[in-house]
Amino acid sequence: MNSCSLYASSILFIVLLAGGCAAEPGGNTEHSQERIGIYDSRAIAIAFTGGEVFQETMKEMRQEYEQATAAGDEATLTRIDTLMQERQKLLHAQGFSTAPVNELLDHYSAALPALLEEAGVSALISKWDGVALSEHSEVRRVDMTESLVDLITADPKQRNAAMEILDQDPVPLDSLEDHED
Repeated sequence: MNSCSLYASSILFIVLLAGGCAAEPGGNTEHSQERIGIYDSRAIAIAFTGGEVFQETMKEMRQEYEQATAAGDEATLTRIDTLMQERQKLLHAQGFSTAPVNELLDHYSAALPALLEEAGVSALISKWDGVALSEHSEVRRVDMTESLVDLITADPKQRNAAMEILDQDPVPLDSLEDHED
């Protein structure tokens, strides 16, 4: 084998070796670059109760209650009372435990894609949703809690309350089941 052939073979080997090495990280790079947004659902629930959407739904519920009271419509009053008790129980589970807040986030579905794009994340998952998180175990996680709270409420007091819950451990869901207000 002459020196030219040996040189060409060495170059070819180096190129193939380098190409093989580059291909492996390239495949992993795509996977490792994927990012998901995570959030603490308790902060979302607390922010929601001070947000405009919640206030508007409460205003509508109050108006319906007042109309039913004026009309003497006991069936509607009973239905509203039951609904409000159920809602209160759910909000407690969301605000102090790990109950999902998907229906709360649904109110902001028009703004969420831009928020996710800005953060460079492909999905949004509660930090308490072990099943969904296990499907993304190799993916980088970005905490979106603060951004979501800011999307939901502009009230500084409500924002502060939402962020303060992060310093507390969640109450186990089963201990809230018997809780009455």
